[in-house]
Amino acid sequence: MRKILFFVAAAIMAVLMASSCTKDPAASFCGNYSFKCSAVLEVDRDEQTINGTVVAEADKITRYAVTESGQMDIVPSGDGSSNVVITMNITGGGLVILQAECKDGELIIPSQSKHVDIKTGISGLETTECMLMVGGSAKKLENIVVFELEYSGDYTENGRSCHVSGSEVSFRAKLNED
Repeated sequence: MRKILFFVAAAIMAVLMASSCTKDPAASFCGNYSFKCSAVLEVDRDEQTINGTVVAEADKITRYAVTESGQMDIVPSGDGSSNVVITMNITGGGLVILQAECKDGELIIPSQSKHVDIKTGISGLETTECMLMVGGSAKKLENIVVFELEYSGDYTENGRSCHVSGSEVSFRAKLNED
């Protein structure tokens, strides 16, 4: 009888411990990940004039962001809420920090500024550095976080004003196993 009570009590404790871990909706996202992010941007360029003479007509072009990859950490913000901090350490580059909120099983990433290098020129080897706005959401599917992001904003490319009018961002992160 004692053995049965012990096993029942142990089972109840296990269920309670598991449910207490899932009370924090952000906990399922927290961890260390390897990530890769690429983007295709639809860009509206204004006409370019020099001394009142039009040297380039306004047009719409496709540009590609330089692919980023590296390590990413998602950690609780520490304020007791369902907010998290996403820190991306880009291989051979900088550090990106984004804020997000866990809501209904998703990470909601409000629009915030992010450094983006855009491939320019005919060969695509030249880049233009700019600050764009990024926002969207993310869902966790087992050990992978799938981000649905959108870039927007304005920048200058070779003296021409450019506006990002659309984007297709592919951003995946895989949980690093210990």
